Amino acid sequence: RVDLRYKTIITMDGADAKDLDDAVSVEMLENGNFLLGVHIADVSHYVIEGSHIDKEALKRGNSVYLIDQVIPMLPKILSNGICSLNPNADRLTLSISMEINKNGKVVNHEIYESIIHSKARMIYSEVSDMLENNDEELIEKYKEIYDSILLMNELAAILRKSRDERGSLDFDIDEAYITLNEQGIPINVETAERRVANRIIEEFMLIANETIAEHFYWMGIPFVFRVHVVPNVEKIEVFKRFIQSFGLNLKGNTENIHPKALNEIIKSVKGKPEEHVVNTVMLRSMKKAFYGTECEGHFCLGVKFYCHFTSPIRRYPDLIIHRIIKEVLHGKLDIKRIRSLRR
Repeated sequence: RVDLRYKTIITMDGADAKDLDDAVSVEMLENGNFLLGVHIADVSHYVIEGSHIDKEALKRGNSVYLIDQVIPMLPKILSNGICSLNPNADRLTLSISMEINKNGKVVNHEIYESIIHSKARMIYSEVSDMLENNDEELIEKYKEIYDSILLMNELAAILRKSRDERGSLDFDIDEAYITLNEQGIPINVETAERRVANRIIEEFMLIANETIAEHFYWMGIPFVFRVHVVPNVEKIEVFKRFIQSFGLNLKGNTENIHPKALNEIIKSVKGKPEEHVVNTVMLRSMKKAFYGTECEGHFCLGVKFYCHFTSPIRRYPDLIIHRIIKEVLHGKLDIKRIRSLRR
C-alpha cells in the first residue's frame, strides 16, 4: 500500500453521517496543476466475496437512510467502525490521484491501494461558513487545514465550470429535512441546505467516478457502469410544449436532444418563480439511470464514461467495482475470472 498518512487528507460530510466512505486531498503542483486525491474506504479488504456478510450485503443492495435511522448494507461494526474513515485513525483505502489542469481536464491519473490518517472530520455547514461567510472563529479552529480547503474550493469551481460547459445538468431541486422530537414524531420540515461544501464533494466524486470508468473501459475488462440513456422523444416533446407556456424554447432536434439545450433551460429559469416546476418536469422527462455492463454513457452528466466507485460502504455495485480494480492491481484477473464475471 502507498502510505499517505503524512498528507493533509480530510472527510467532509453532513453532521449526522456516521459511515464516512470518502476522504479527499488537494495539492498544487509545481506546473500549476492540481493534484486531487480521492480516497475511498477499502471495504473489499474486510468483506470477502462469497462470505456470509457479502451474501447479505448483496441481498440488501444498499443502505437505506430513513429520517432518524439507517438500515445498513453492512454490519455497523464495519460501516461505522473499521471501514469508516474516522478522523485521527489509520484506515485502509483505495485511492485515485488525478492531475487536473486549469481547464478542469484530468491529464494524468493513478489508481492504487493506500493507507490514510484523516486529519479532520469536517461538516458541510462549517466548511461552507468558512468559505461563504469568512467565519473567523472556524478559520482559526481549522487553521492547519484551511489552506487545503481554499484549494479544494478553487478546484471544485474549475470542475463545475468545465462540467457546465459540456452541458452537464445540475437540478437544484429542494429536498426536505425533517426534524423529529425525542419521541420520533416530526415537528418541523425545512429545506435541506446544498451549499458550497456539498458542491465541492459532489464535484470531486463525479470526476473520480468518471476517471475510473474511462480507465477500465479502455482496458476492455468486465465492469459495472452507471448508465443514463437519452430521453424518450415523446417525453421531450411534451416537455417542450410545457415550457412554451413560460415563453421558453428548447433548441435543437428533440429526436437527438443534447444536454446543453436542457442546461440552457435550467439556467434561464434559475431564481424565477417557475424554476422548481420547470426543473421537476424536466427531471420527470428523463429516463431512470441503471447499472449495466455496457458503457452507454450518462446523458444527464454529459459524459461517455461513468460508474459508481465512491461509496462501497453503502452501495453494492461500488463494492463489485473495488474487487475488480484490486484484482487488476494484483494481476489476478485471469481469463477464468473474466469469464465468470461476464456470466
